[in-house]
Amino acid sequence: MELSAFLFMISVTSLGYIIGRLRLTTGSIWPAFFLHASWNAVIQNVFDLFSKGENVLLWTGESGILVALALLAAAWIISRRPMSVRRL
Repeated sequence: MELSAFLFMISVTSLGYIIGRLRLTTGSIWPAFFLHASWNAVIQNVFDLFSKGENVLLWTGESGILVALALLAAAWIISRRPMSVRRL
């Protein structure tokens, strides 16, 4: 398996967990919607504009090493907290 595909899988799974947990704990789809939209704006615009150099996408792109590690750490930290599900 190619490294970028593996890292993208880690990123998508971790962000999916965070978004899903946000949806369940708030009882609304809107916080999850805005998190996903904000993520897309930051990762596809801000990171790409301010990242320069050779192999930069390996580190900061949507399937970058730093992005995958940061999302994995965030999902792990969030998963350690107790969760109460809000019903609609």
